[in-house]
Amino acid sequence: MGVGQVDIDFARLREVDALFKVRWEAFALASLANGPLRYRQLWRAVRRNTQENIKDTTFARLAKKLIAAGYIVQMTADVRPSYALTSKGREVVQRIVGLIEAMDLMSEAIQESRVEADS
Repeated sequence: MGVGQVDIDFARLREVDALFKVRWEAFALASLANGPLRYRQLWRAVRRNTQENIKDTTFARLAKKLIAAGYIVQMTADVRPSYALTSKGREVVQRIVGLIEAMDLMSEAIQESRVEADS
């Protein structure tokens, strides 16, 4: 079953695809949207929000990838480091928020069209 003639902006699609290259990345970045968190706070927030049991070693690799990508920075004021979004990370979070808002608008439009069709 085809979807008909669809005009897709593949440059924009690459941007969307790039947002989801690493599992749990979006959750980690979104968890830092309201300010820095210590490692354990961030790990627990991601576990809670994904509703998945993420191993500490797995999350440590994720944090290193996010640092290497320039999305977060590790700050060390004392023995326990904390993590914060960089400007690049904040930009990604804004794109994620935009996608979620667009999905909400589409869901509302679909619901409205169903109500109209049932009338």
